[in-house]
Amino acid sequence: MEPFNLVSEAVIFIAVFSIVVMLPCYFVVMIGRDMIDQIGQFPTMAARIQLKALFKLVAVELVSFFLLIAFYRVFAH
Repeated sequence: MEPFNLVSEAVIFIAVFSIVVMLPCYFVVMIGRDMIDQIGQFPTMAARIQLKALFKLVAVELVSFFLLIAFYRVFAH
């Protein structure tokens, strides 16, 4: 068995992947927190507030999807 000598590359891989995964999670938490605060203040406008949050979540999902694709393209080749 050969010794593993790519420690620096592994650390870079783990760090970049962690950022690509955790960054969208942070934005989802912020969007959810703001949505709950707004619904607590304006309960009759719940549908409008949820629709605004949906658009933000779709944007976060698209950006994170393309970040994961870019991550794959960079590290696959």
